[in-house]
Amino acid sequence: MRKRGIEQTSERSVAEATKQLDHDCDLFNYPLVAILCAGLVIILAATEFGRRLGMNANRKVEDDISTLEAAVLGLLALIIGFTFAMALSRFDTRRDAVLLEANAIERLHFALGSCPNHTAKKY
Repeated sequence: MRKRGIEQTSERSVAEATKQLDHDCDLFNYPLVAILCAGLVIILAATEFGRRLGMNANRKVEDDISTLEAAVLGLLALIIGFTFAMALSRFDTRRDAVLLEANAIERLHFALGSCPNHTAKKY
């Protein structure tokens, strides 16, 4: 019985904590303009921080650019590869479905062709 009490207490405390967290993080309680302004300030601050960090770096710019180009092109190749892999998979699935449907239609045609005419008219 004591175990039940602990489970009920923990369930109650989890429910209360979830309710408190939902209440604290509920963006519907804040005006839309305040959320917009806060988001813009955070984005601008992060941009300025990144710009200053980049300006203060004591590295060669050419090495960083070539490394950056290689990384971007590598990611682009990866995305294109995944895209073609998914397209090929969907093409194979569609081709198999079309072949199954064509075979089913052909079997039905042969089955109805061997039946008398009054049966063929029903289908």
